[in-house]
Amino acid sequence: MAARPEGENSIAVVSNSPEDTMKLGFELGRSFEGGEVLFLEGPLGSGKTTLVKGLAKGLGVVRDVTSPSFVLEKTYTGRTTLRHVDLYRLDPGEAAEFWHSLEAGPEEVLAVEWGERIAELVPGGIRVDMEYCEDPNARKVTISWETPSQGQTIRKAVERWREEKSR
Repeated sequence: MAARPEGENSIAVVSNSPEDTMKLGFELGRSFEGGEVLFLEGPLGSGKTTLVKGLAKGLGVVRDVTSPSFVLEKTYTGRTTLRHVDLYRLDPGEAAEFWHSLEAGPEEVLAVEWGERIAELVPGGIRVDMEYCEDPNARKVTISWETPSQGQTIRKAVERWREEKSR
């Protein structure tokens, strides 16, 4: 699925390295308070788990974050709980069934890799599309949201990330 273009309910940035991607995730995590659901989309190796590692640091998680590809879900505790889900090994029907079995609390942040398999089932989610760029280390990251408050939070996080990059 191609990334959505930047617009009123989205913002697009280019991360020049895995470290940049982690810093972007960190700024998002710093901004989140719980209740956010992120659907991470993009090809294998596009940086979805790298973004979640930064997200975890921003949420105050001190443990190392690894892909839950073989176990479907990992939970991390910081100032709020991060639930990291990976739907890669599930077909859309299995992914929907798994999603319906999740019971996420309003204080949790959910980061769902291969989220396009269920995003249509979940209103109010934040979509993060990651694409390769010509530079093999760079990624185009397009973040889309549905509510004005999500947009305000994401724009502030991206602004802090951009300021950090320019130093």
